[in-house]
Amino acid sequence: MQKAKEKALKNEALGFYRQLIERGLKPFDGASIDFHRKRDPVVFIPGEKPVITTVKKEELLDFLVKNNVRKVLVDTLFPSRVPILLSLLEHGIEVYILRSPSAFSGFKTKMLRRLRRNKRDEDLDDNEKKLIK
Repeated sequence: MQKAKEKALKNEALGFYRQLIERGLKPFDGASIDFHRKRDPVVFIPGEKPVITTVKKEELLDFLVKNNVRKVLVDTLFPSRVPILLSLLEHGIEVYILRSPSAFSGFKTKMLRRLRRNKRDEDLDDNEKKLIK
């Protein structure tokens, strides 16, 4: 049952992609990655034969390199994804992030909370103090 549901979702996503192409819209020149909290990320690579599949986080870099991906588009930015995205950048893969003001604000708030936990207020530099205000 789960496999049939996954296949239906993949087919629906590929259908949307094909509709965009038919309307003359140019797809992103790279892979799109949809990260999930409790599941493996879903990777979509457009092309002659589009690929949509789940990839384990620890295998993501190898998967992208194997598929000759040079750019990725990520759904939103969360602190837990930063190490993965840094690894991609370190290996020459360009990372683009879809950003909404609320998601970016939430990311900033989480990072500041972590910063405050790791540093006392008097240890913050001027730029960090400005961010807190």
